Amino acid sequence: MSKFIQPESYRVDTNVTCTQGNITFISETFIFPSLQTLPTLILNTDHVNNLTVLISHDSAQFSYTMPPFSTVVFVWPNYT
Repeated sequence: MSKFIQPESYRVDTNVTCTQGNITFISETFIFPSLQTLPTLILNTDHVNNLTVLISHDSAQFSYTMPPFSTVVFVWPNYT
């Protein structure tokens, strides 16, 4: 994860929602100023169930299904 979350990065509010009831997950979004990117890190902490999340930033939005007990990083380019 250090490839995406550099020392100068700082955490910001996240707009990630789970589309399936009460599956547990962790989500954090950071700003990486020098590259002008927004990496979003999501961990599916459920050992049994897939996790479908809805990710949105400004007017862009998409959903993504994660396998059980997995991690994914999405990097939004050119935030301003």
